[in-house]
Amino acid sequence: MATHSMSDLVAPSIGWVGTGVAFCVQGGYGTPFLLELGLTADAVNYVWLAGPISGILAQPLVGTLSDRLGRRKPFILFGAITSFITMNIFANVKLIKDLDHSLATTNLAAWVAIITFWLSDFCINIYMAPLRTLVTDNISSHQQMDAMSWFSVFGGIGGVAAFGLGSITSNVRIIYFVGSMLIALSSIATMVMVRDGQTLRAVGRTDAIDRDKRSISRNSGQLLWTAATDIWEGIVQCPIYVWKLMLPQFLMGCACVPLWRYGTHFYGESIFHGTVTEDNEGSEAYNTYQKGVRYGNLALCISGVICLVTSWLIPKWFAHGTNYATIRLFWCVSYLMFGAFLCIAPYALTDNVTIFLIVQSCADGLSKASFHIFGWVFVSQYAQQFDPHNAGLMLSIFNLCQCFPQIVMSFITSILLNTLQLDIAALLFVGGVFGVLSALSLFFVDDKVGGAHHKTRSDDEQKIEMNPLISNKDDV
Repeated sequence: MATHSMSDLVAPSIGWVGTGVAFCVQGGYGTPFLLELGLTADAVNYVWLAGPISGILAQPLVGTLSDRLGRRKPFILFGAITSFITMNIFANVKLIKDLDHSLATTNLAAWVAIITFWLSDFCINIYMAPLRTLVTDNISSHQQMDAMSWFSVFGGIGGVAAFGLGSITSNVRIIYFVGSMLIALSSIATMVMVRDGQTLRAVGRTDAIDRDKRSISRNSGQLLWTAATDIWEGIVQCPIYVWKLMLPQFLMGCACVPLWRYGTHFYGESIFHGTVTEDNEGSEAYNTYQKGVRYGNLALCISGVICLVTSWLIPKWFAHGTNYATIRLFWCVSYLMFGAFLCIAPYALTDNVTIFLIVQSCADGLSKASFHIFGWVFVSQYAQQFDPHNAGLMLSIFNLCQCFPQIVMSFITSILLNTLQLDIAALLFVGGVFGVLSALSLFFVDDKVGGAHHKTRSDDEQKIEMNPLISNKDDV
């Protein structure tokens, strides 16, 4: 069984710095910036639908197209370039508003911000879709926990950079420009260091890939239709084992959405008691709100550091033959901590910003490491062992369980904030309930990768496959 060098394990995930930065600059300043342009909290809720809808549409399409063409890098390059452009347009829309401060230019600025927010999310999803598949393509099953943990590490680095910058300055133009530059640089690093489509060549798909490359030049419409058919069949025929992994990922996704969308806003409005509107810039209430937003970014920055360190330690903590039950215990506890924080802290800890910040950072950082590693490792292992021809598609389908929660929570948010006239604390509480449910749902996941597929395998092979941290058969 081949053992890969550290550079091989790290290289696919370097581009994840860009993904971490892109979504974290949105998480830190997306909502406050849109509110400042005059949108209501309920309207902002629907603007955030850009992420899940783009993930649902873009990621499976890019996954299956890259499977058919045998190439990941062109999609990474296209996504990185277009993300750079759209993010910087979004960050500079206030230049339109500042032309004459009329109602027409204010509305135009708001619409340009909404459109570029949506476009940037599509571009980011095109960029990120092939990155994890590079692990399935290039890294052996027994080292995939190590490789996938680096995604969480580099995502944490991107988050720390984005939120750290957001805790220092409120200048959205600077934050988004630095973020877009990190996307460009990290994508270049990954494309230079990683070989494209190695597994596809290894399993003898060269002829099929060449046919698909020729077909796209003759009839791109037919290829897109075939890709859409592949996506539908992939969803319908998705293995039960993968569906069981998708349930806790879906529930935890629902738990994360309220804090992600409204966390920094909660600091500014509910903890620091400031306000932001389209016409109060420079006022004491506005400055107080922005101070709270910077504290919210600081909390997310610290949680990013904890996530980064935890992600680096996870393969070390669970080395030497750790079984799934032990992994599940850590996974479950981290989710329970996050759920408990969201249920209790918004009501009990808002009078002490320091304690609130520390508790949030620990609960968020540990759960985020679990969220970004464990489910992805087991799905990647399954794809490599049982269906390497469709690895990109399978990982993209798994990503849907992180997209649909955002749509579900958008409707729940609208009901809570608009219909029932409740506050952000109530929304965070609902997120906490989902967090607890996600922890409980982990007990439905099979103890072995692939479940029933192991009936015909030897005990040693089963143990190696069920545990991504065993580096070789001598450890069994």
